[in-house]
Amino acid sequence: MFKSFALLAGVLMFLTGCATTQSGQSAADLQLRVSDLENQVAAKDAEIKDLKYTMKDMAYDLDRNKTQRSSTSKTDVYTKNDDILRVNVSAEKVQKALKAAGYYKGNVDGKLGTGSKAAISKFQKDHGLKVDGIVGEQTWRELKNAAGQ
Repeated sequence: MFKSFALLAGVLMFLTGCATTQSGQSAADLQLRVSDLENQVAAKDAEIKDLKYTMKDMAYDLDRNKTQRSSTSKTDVYTKNDDILRVNVSAEKVQKALKAAGYYKGNVDGKLGTGSKAAISKFQKDHGLKVDGIVGEQTWRELKNAAGQ
């Protein structure tokens, strides 16, 4: 009795096969699925990184607005360079990097005027960055790479 039950179970297992073969997914199909999921994770990581930069920009704007509102004098707390630079780098370095990358034609004078701001915006546009004319962490990193620094 036990032998016939074991034989019957063996025949049924042979005829039905395992769950992986039945679903029709081969190892290559599974690898493609894993690769697709890895790409999705990488895209989400990039999205998170962009959101972090946006949050830093918003925190900077909020802090700047609070400082400007609390200022009792009529003089502006921030200079023109402070409105454009959001990283710890000199205006002169930014101009040199823009010039090395082929985006700035003016004199390197350490003053970020309309020519510098236009060059920053053009650089951002050409490199798929947020075009705001502000040198934040992402723009500075891309600019340094483009300038070979």
